Amino acid sequence: MKKLLILFLLASVMLSMCSGCTVEKTVESAQAVTVLKVIKPNYISDFTQNIAEFNEANPDIQVKFIDAPTSTEKRHQLYVSALSGKDSSIDIYWINDEWTKEFVEQKYIKALDGEILLDNSRYIIDAQERFSVNDSFYAMPVGMDTDVIFYRSDKIHNVPETWDGIINLCRNSDFGLPINWD
Repeated sequence: MKKLLILFLLASVMLSMCSGCTVEKTVESAQAVTVLKVIKPNYISDFTQNIAEFNEANPDIQVKFIDAPTSTEKRHQLYVSALSGKDSSIDIYWINDEWTKEFVEQKYIKALDGEILLDNSRYIIDAQERFSVNDSFYAMPVGMDTDVIFYRSDKIHNVPETWDGIINLCRNSDFGLPINWD
């Protein structure tokens, strides 16, 4: 995980070249410091130790995380609103992979071609394919979440073996859970 975070931070630095970063003066040294602002879902743990190490090793670059809503839909709305309004206060957006194509089509994100070399052998998914649109690479994987389907054996006695069977079971069951398929 630490190597993945370091890769993320390296990507962050590279992405900062593609976007308008905020330059601040530190009081102690009056030296220009680039503040790299990264917006992320608020349920993602902070990377306090890793960020502190990065900031210490790179005194001219300071990474600051800004929390976004937990809800995927609300986070998407926030990002689209900010990006469509050309808000430059955030340098790096922590996006869901399924948004990549939309963000490319709307010109919210820029290609990373030639900026970052990705070692796909380190990832469970093919990150190059997952984050590419029209053969250009746009985003770095930071983590992975997995959806899981499970069932209660006291409620379901004949477990479906196909997706169609699962959908049919859900549509025809009455276990007190609202299901909206349409």
